[in-house]
Amino acid sequence: MLATKSNVLAFELLNEIGNAIMLFPEPMLASWAAQFSAAVRAAAPNLPITISDVSNGNSTIIGKFSDWQRIRRYAPYVDFHVYPAVANTLKPWHTAACELVSDRPVIFGEIGAYRPSRTGAQMADAYETIRQTMIRTPSVKGVIQWATVNNDFGLYDETTDTLQTDIASTWALFPST
Repeated sequence: MLATKSNVLAFELLNEIGNAIMLFPEPMLASWAAQFSAAVRAAAPNLPITISDVSNGNSTIIGKFSDWQRIRRYAPYVDFHVYPAVANTLKPWHTAACELVSDRPVIFGEIGAYRPSRTGAQMADAYETIRQTMIRTPSVKGVIQWATVNNDFGLYDETTDTLQTDIASTWALFPST
């Protein structure tokens, strides 16, 4: 049913599988991924499939890459979650990550910056860093904001439903197609 909706852009088989790798045997996760992938492909042969944040708790780029290699056959898109601790720590790490998986298209399936620990200018800088990384990295095909309405990460304040003006102008610069 979802495959026929124009607003469905992709299917994420398993969200943040890195957490599951620490809880379930890897053969079980591979079996789930294979079953989910086959079912989605049967219903929606042309939509991208992702498995996000592939890491067994090892947050290094090599750890994420080696974990991705083991399950890549089930999801043709690589999906990284991008939450920069500080604006200028993101770009080198994610550019390297995208280069390691350069044979696959990449999406940043969750992006955001933690508002309580930043000034308005730092929030805008964090989003600009994500945007520039996306623009300068040919394998990155798009980004998805983690929370549209959320006080800590969102584009809108959840109490007042107002746009977070410190990031609105930067967010508006992201490509929309």
